[in-house]
Amino acid sequence: MPERDAMRARATLRSGWLVAMLFWAGWFLGEGIYAVLASGDTPWWGVGAAWGAGAPLVLVIALVSSVAWLAWTRIAKVPSWTPSSVRAWLWSDPPEVLARRTGTLLGAGAAIATGVVIASLGMEAVWEKVHTPLLAAMLSALITLVFVAVAILGAAPLVWGLRSLLLLVAKLPYARAVIAPPVVAALPVGAVAVAAALYPENMAALPYAFVVAAAVGTFAALLGILFVAPRAKLAFRTVLVLNALTILLGLFTWFLPPSFAAARRVLFTETSVASLWAGIIESHTDFDEDGATELFGGGDCAPHDPKIHPRALDIPNNGVDEDCRFGDLRADVRAYSTGPSAVPRPAGIADRPNIVLITVDALSHAHTGFGGYGRPVTPNLDAWAKGATVFESAFSASSSTRLSFPALVAGAFVSSVRLLPSRGIPHDFDPSTRTLAVALREHGYETVHVIADDYFDKGRWGGYWMGFDSVDTNAYRAAADPDHTSPEVTDAAIAAVEAPRKAPLFLWVHYYDVHGPYVQPANVRVYGRASVDRYDAELTFLDRQIGRLLAAVRERWPATGRVVAFTADHGEAFDRKHGSMHHDFTLDSAVLHIPLVVEAPWAEGHGARIDGLASQLDVVPTLLNLANVGPWSKAMGESLVPSISKGVAPAKTVLYSLFYIPEDRLKRRDPFRMINVRTDDLAFTIDYEKNTTRLHAWRKDPLEEQELSRANTDDAAIMTYLAARELKWLRSHEQALKKSAKRKSKKSKKKATAATSKAQ
Repeated sequence: MPERDAMRARATLRSGWLVAMLFWAGWFLGEGIYAVLASGDTPWWGVGAAWGAGAPLVLVIALVSSVAWLAWTRIAKVPSWTPSSVRAWLWSDPPEVLARRTGTLLGAGAAIATGVVIASLGMEAVWEKVHTPLLAAMLSALITLVFVAVAILGAAPLVWGLRSLLLLVAKLPYARAVIAPPVVAALPVGAVAVAAALYPENMAALPYAFVVAAAVGTFAALLGILFVAPRAKLAFRTVLVLNALTILLGLFTWFLPPSFAAARRVLFTETSVASLWAGIIESHTDFDEDGATELFGGGDCAPHDPKIHPRALDIPNNGVDEDCRFGDLRADVRAYSTGPSAVPRPAGIADRPNIVLITVDALSHAHTGFGGYGRPVTPNLDAWAKGATVFESAFSASSSTRLSFPALVAGAFVSSVRLLPSRGIPHDFDPSTRTLAVALREHGYETVHVIADDYFDKGRWGGYWMGFDSVDTNAYRAAADPDHTSPEVTDAAIAAVEAPRKAPLFLWVHYYDVHGPYVQPANVRVYGRASVDRYDAELTFLDRQIGRLLAAVRERWPATGRVVAFTADHGEAFDRKHGSMHHDFTLDSAVLHIPLVVEAPWAEGHGARIDGLASQLDVVPTLLNLANVGPWSKAMGESLVPSISKGVAPAKTVLYSLFYIPEDRLKRRDPFRMINVRTDDLAFTIDYEKNTTRLHAWRKDPLEEQELSRANTDDAAIMTYLAARELKWLRSHEQALKKSAKRKSKKSKKKATAATSKAQ
């Protein structure tokens, strides 16, 4: 008898270990699969990286689960797993039993979901205020457990109601086909499918890594329960194989060789359990505190030397590879510059011309007629651009609105603009920030801003409004169609243009119609049902409204008395790599390449198409230069006045784009995530978090499908140096939330000192 009990206990331990291993190995494998599908440039052979990174978790959870399962079977007297018992539990038990079981599962599931949603509100505050990742993760887990437990305890009335309802259904013919657990479990799946069909853009932004991971893990566990666990020898061998595979994958992933570093993208492409776990491990293994580690392909080739790491500036020709990439740099990099921020003003322009800045949220240069797009979606802009200066190679400062707007507002990267800490995003600008509107108002301009969405309203992001005499928020609120506010926004802009004034006008109009979700406008050609088709219809609709505004400007002011600039905050891409996320979290050329057109009818170079490099950072110094405002030391861009007045190429030979997350500074995480370096023919992106580099010939390969780093190591080394040089400069001029983080740090030190004094 004792021997039989021992055999049963071993079998139970083995079954618990097996199912837990299958579930969590499947979970991490699912995260890897989703990361590969979502990134578009991660190799399939890297799908196991998430499993390898989570190997210690898988093994520990399997051990704990097997012991817990043994205890549970002893306490609850759960029968052994067999295919017939599982089938009965899922389907063939009496309808009354299935009704009670399904009602309990639905009620418990709803309670757990409610607890998680409520807990997520508390977790947001935890991650904003607790700057130690491990402590924040532990507190978040504790909050979740507490709220889920409370929700489950309070779910009794819901469970009772669901069970009562399903017991009534159980009396009907064919009730089993309605109340069985698998059928009811399919309802949420169906709801997700319907929502995906109705709201594809919204659903695409959800964190599906967790959904895919849970689905793969559950499927693997069910296979184990049905086909492996009931067979003792097969179960034993499967456990051995899974253990060995987990250990081997763990060793390979934790000590990822440089030649396999692309697998690191699996860990940091999407938010997942693996990414959170790997982030915690990396933060505690950065021994020299240089922001990099040698684990998970982090690329720190000198983990105990803070002067050598992937973010370091390589000193040319000194025989030391400070940045751990491509060896020591042996090249002359003095020829790479970003151009002057101010030049002499041309003749023939009014002392203070009226300035109209028109910006569109989420529009790529390649998606306009003057940018070569195949569909006639921008006829009014195309006609206007023929008499203006078109900068064909203009690129945004970043890939999302809150990260690129500082370039349009203050002529600087977001990292160099002082921001105010807040619970939500975007963060407001510090009131002391010197903006384009502030400078023009000081120079005697009347300044007006017309916004098109509540994202830019005072309650959400009014902190960038400094310098504007008035900001029109009524136009978008009064819009007949909330998805397409451009008619009312244009009416407000035209009213501002036509209003009698004693001073010159600076008018900034920002349109939002083509930002997702994409909705087919009324009375506009239907190009199709795909996202890009609906986007094109919205752009066609928007172009009509911009045409009205341009006509009003032309009628209001003479050629010598006006300057009109048209651009976008960032682009919008619809290629294979950007199938679900059309901008943000990338520095790809398809997203950074924006329209930039300046109409100055008095200029000799009007009507020119300029192929040289231009940056979104150039807009502020150019408009200030044209307005006869003196040089602005904090402007990071180049004045494009020579290009506008004479049709010559900009002076810059290199430009930069940056992906910087301000709130990372408060979480003790490096906010400088990615930097893009662009020359006349090459684009190079370093992802410091993933420790990956990509080099592309962006003119020949605009979708950047052919990676050139390995074949062009000399070019890659130069671009790496330029990125590190710019990063070093940006770090030395970092403002953002850095000052508030220092204040918090000082407060913490004062508290610690006070506590020490009391203890003494």
